Amino acid sequence: MRRPTLPLAAAALCSLLAACDRPFLYAELTIPELRVNLPQQDFPASSGAPPDQWCTPTDPSCLFTEVEYDFSDAVPLVGEKGVTVDLRLTEISMALDAGTSDFGTVESVTIRIVSPDDPADSVVAASYVRTEPNPTTITVSGNANIDLGPYLSGSKFVARAEMVYASSTPAFTADVSARFSLVLTVDYGSYVF
Repeated sequence: MRRPTLPLAAAALCSLLAACDRPFLYAELTIPELRVNLPQQDFPASSGAPPDQWCTPTDPSCLFTEVEYDFSDAVPLVGEKGVTVDLRLTEISMALDAGTSDFGTVESVTIRIVSPDDPADSVVAASYVRTEPNPTTITVSGNANIDLGPYLSGSKFVARAEMVYASSTPAFTADVSARFSLVLTVDYGSYVF
């Protein structure tokens, strides 16, 4: 008597798929470039800023501003149940909008991505050191080796721009734009049920 091979083959296939460290039924979406623009972000003046805007309690020459990125409009699946995200920052730039004529007094900028679980925990995603005397834009290449997925809270994450000033700078606004690469994996079993 011959045994049916279809059920055995199906069982073998299921075992192989389960061993591949992937959900049984999933979809993967790769977005090689996603641009997010945040117009008119406020940055404080370098003198007279309150200590809660200092990068450290003893250094008033370094001030920080936090900006929040929300991916829900651009990629609606981010933050949904059953969806994992591999998010990489590839570039961030700041272009002056108003308040000052150039970034000549900005010595350096460090972009930190803040953990949603512990605001004291962060990772440096990009950094800049001024090399020109009076730049009007700052463009920073991101560290694409850092997966920012764990720093998402739902569809959002917070970036902290820490700016070190060489001399007095008035408050200003700048348009902040960032480029990301993104890989979404949707586990249909978890997403649908």
